[in-house]
Amino acid sequence: MLKGKVEEFLYDFAVSNNETDIDLEFCAPKTLSASVRYMNDIQDVYADSFVGFTTNVELANKKVRQIAQKLAKAIDENSAKNVKDLKAEYGQSSEFAKAQKLLNEKCKTVWNVFEITDEKIPYKAMKALGISNIPSLDFLLGNTIKYFEKDDCKTTSRTIESILNNKNLNYTIVDIHNYLVTKKAKLNFNTVKYLIEKHKYNIKQLQELNVEKSLIKKALKDSTLNNSVKFQIRNLKTFWKSCNISDLIILCK
Repeated sequence: MLKGKVEEFLYDFAVSNNETDIDLEFCAPKTLSASVRYMNDIQDVYADSFVGFTTNVELANKKVRQIAQKLAKAIDENSAKNVKDLKAEYGQSSEFAKAQKLLNEKCKTVWNVFEITDEKIPYKAMKALGISNIPSLDFLLGNTIKYFEKDDCKTTSRTIESILNNKNLNYTIVDIHNYLVTKKAKLNFNTVKYLIEKHKYNIKQLQELNVEKSLIKKALKDSTLNNSVKFQIRNLKTFWKSCNISDLIILCK
């Protein structure tokens, strides 16, 4: 009921103000400026419905709203200069930091990396403000590792592949590897198999991820003979550098 009230209000607001940056079908903001206005307007609707309730604490501060709106406009225009001018004017204030944090959250919705196609993303202006529409690897992979690695399923490998194939993201397998190292995640054999087959991992890289040799053997056993042979060949280089013959022969047993 409340959702319908909000949508009806925003629809009337958009029409009466001749707004072109709000999707009237879904009442969803299409620009960062519209997103900030949307939050302001929807907050008023909620406040009318629940006394004392606000949807965003930061937006309760008038100065934060003003700074956020000015920054949003500069970002929509992809004007790094205007962003820098606003930083020079407001950058030392606590309200600026709150507005920056707010826009960092909202830009991920306006320019959702899983939905945008050929839109021109204002990367220069966002970079000038120190925000990004690109979610962190912890956001993209954290829950997958936490909940799905235990079941020996392929969810993590599919998620990694999706991240790498998304043209709106700039993560590499090196970034993902470093993230997995810091998370100290216990990978299942399907994820290990994927890293060996798709990204040509050697035993040294797998050891950095704390993968047990028994699990590597299980992954290789489930792989093709061709992939297993290629893996052993890659490990020759690792062997000559480390002089650890046990790493070389244990997988051949």
